Amino acid sequence: MRKFALSSNMFHLTDEQVQQLEQQAAEGNAEACYKLGRYLYCVRPESDSVDRAAVLFMQAKAEGVVDATVAISLMWYNGDFGMVDRTKGKQFLLEALEKENEFAAFVYLRKLIYGHHGFEVDTDKALTMLKALVEKSDNPNFYYLLGVVYQIQGNYAESLPWLEKAYAEGVGESAIDLALARSGGFTAEGNFADYDAYMKELDQLSAESQDGFATYLYAALLAPNYDELEDEAQKAEVHEAIKFEMANALARGCGEAALFLGDAYYDATCGFEEDLARAISYYAKGAILGSADCYGRMYEMVVAEEIKGYSQDFADNCALSAARLGSQDMMRQVVAIYKAGRLTDFAAEIEQYYLPVVEAMDDDDMPDDDGRYDAYA
Repeated sequence: MRKFALSSNMFHLTDEQVQQLEQQAAEGNAEACYKLGRYLYCVRPESDSVDRAAVLFMQAKAEGVVDATVAISLMWYNGDFGMVDRTKGKQFLLEALEKENEFAAFVYLRKLIYGHHGFEVDTDKALTMLKALVEKSDNPNFYYLLGVVYQIQGNYAESLPWLEKAYAEGVGESAIDLALARSGGFTAEGNFADYDAYMKELDQLSAESQDGFATYLYAALLAPNYDELEDEAQKAEVHEAIKFEMANALARGCGEAALFLGDAYYDATCGFEEDLARAISYYAKGAILGSADCYGRMYEMVVAEEIKGYSQDFADNCALSAARLGSQDMMRQVVAIYKAGRLTDFAAEIEQYYLPVVEAMDDDDMPDDDGRYDAYA
């Protein structure tokens, strides 16, 4: 899950551009406060970047920058103020929606499409809203989401023109979906209609767009065939290609690339040598970029005592961060930790958002009650 909508261009700011934003923000420019906050939140160059972003968003909101209201909403949803509060997240999001803010509409629609933060997936509703929006708005992000919804519904021909328009107008994150639409999408059995065409398109579009996730996905699709290669020179070439592309993806802000590299060093796959210190260093980078799985991997390594120097509190907080980002496995761990008497400062959050999910999962795991099953036995 991408942690911040409309953020890909934030990874391409030069040092000079960042310095200009800092100067303008210091002078009280509200738009600069918002843009600098977004840069800090997306790229996270320092340990206090998220805290600084929160202050800048508050300053921008106070001066009437509605996009900053949406940014604050996302921070409440993601637990960036020290706890998750979906009520406040929704409150700020609705405030921006009532002002017909397009960033707010984009965020709301993504929640409908993907079911983030407790929202029920409703692609039919999203499709209706998007058709209305593209009639009156030339925002390319709506073209992108419309293309995505058509793809989810299996209509690749209908998705293609919208994705082409979005990509042509600078929406880099549309690259992976555009590559899929151009190559014919998936078959009814879930296979690529034309895998070679897809890889060719993805290679080209990831390089053009410099989108981190597209670069990661291209590299990841090089990996499955690695063990089937018999020629050592060819294996070495593929290993170097994977390593190079994953490094590019990580530099472009892709947490999934950090997860891949961490796993590769942990499991010694794709030509990487086992190195637990490197593995956890990559998981840490992915965690900073909002990867729930990276937080989960760090939790597991610390609990298993595979790496030294990390406390129980660190492990507990990794599990909580992963749960906030949607990991159901880590929600189970958080509930278990809480029942063991830790993480009590987050009791309201755990009991409201994670305990019901875990209880529902446990109910699903139970066999049907035909008289032979006693839950209290």
